[in-house]
Amino acid sequence: MSKRTRTEIAQAVARLQHDGELVPVEELAREAGVSAGALTRWIVSGKAGCYLDGLHHPRQGWLSSRAALRRLQSKLRQREAAMRDDPRPAA
Repeated sequence: MSKRTRTEIAQAVARLQHDGELVPVEELAREAGVSAGALTRWIVSGKAGCYLDGLHHPRQGWLSSRAALRRLQSKLRQREAAMRDDPRPAA
């Protein structure tokens, strides 16, 4: 899996700025029923080729937004549906 480019990271930050309220990943994790570690991993490393928009603040830790989490969940559902529709085995 390749890392995000500077442009992709800048676009993620712009989306977060547009979203408005930044929320600690611990709070988002509780709401989503996943661990804060998983959300942080999805920000840094991605999940199934998709990334959670987020940023690290020196005093507040990892932050994201509810809208960013909804975007990631939507992308993952689309990817999962596409994989179900294309039953070819992975190489």
